[in-house]
Amino acid sequence: MVGTNSTTIVKRIIDVVLEPPNNITATNIWASSSQSRIEWVPSATAKVRTVTYTVRICDAYGPCVVNSRLMSCRHRETSHCWLEFESNVDTQYCIVVKATSWCGSNVIESNPSLMELRTPSFAPRDFEVSATATGPTSVQIVAFLPRVLFMPQINNGVLERCYITLGGGEPERTFSCGANRGATSVTLLTGLRPATDYNLSVTFANVHNDWEMGTRRTVSFTTLGVPVDANSTQEENVNSKRNQDGAMLLLLLGLPIFSLCVSGNKVHNRGKQRRNRQ
Repeated sequence: MVGTNSTTIVKRIIDVVLEPPNNITATNIWASSSQSRIEWVPSATAKVRTVTYTVRICDAYGPCVVNSRLMSCRHRETSHCWLEFESNVDTQYCIVVKATSWCGSNVIESNPSLMELRTPSFAPRDFEVSATATGPTSVQIVAFLPRVLFMPQINNGVLERCYITLGGGEPERTFSCGANRGATSVTLLTGLRPATDYNLSVTFANVHNDWEMGTRRTVSFTTLGVPVDANSTQEENVNSKRNQDGAMLLLLLGLPIFSLCVSGNKVHNRGKQRRNRQ
């Protein structure tokens, strides 16, 4: 009887040992800028009994290792093998997960499992911008990611804002981006001044807790000059030709051009006086 009881006691002690959860991973980290989700694999011993998990989420710490000093921690409990929690963008976390069960009135805990998680910045990645003057008062702006489909989905999350800030020849103005459902965002700005230097910036941005996280590129351009009217040009050329012909005739007659132009009235008046005298 004594041997049987001893074997039973040893078996019970072995049964209540909990192994720590395995393979803690972050999933769908680009799905939200304010929520993160982690998952883990339960140990074999956890599958045969009722287990809850205690999770600590710490965002100010030293090395993320067992027995390190962790601060600014939040505690969560769940019976699932996953947890969603509020998180900030571009932040480093140390995640500690323990399995917990009961044996009668005794609480049994596993050793902790740890992982480091850094949330994405959610600022859109770098891109290219070109500005091409299409006339004296207009410019076409093209913003695009080289060889990458920028919108509607990018590797830093879903684009939430796109706008253009124009400066240079007039007070600064801001415009929303144009068509942006493809590999590029194309915008045509009109109402500009002819033959004027401008600079503009294009901003792709995401928003988190009213904070804008943007990536910006700038470019300069000059609008085209106003084209000269063909009829006006032809008339000016004819008038210029007439003036040149008149000047050439006066030179051939040996008359001083300057005296004729400046003293024309006096010469004309003298002619009248001579006729009156006759």
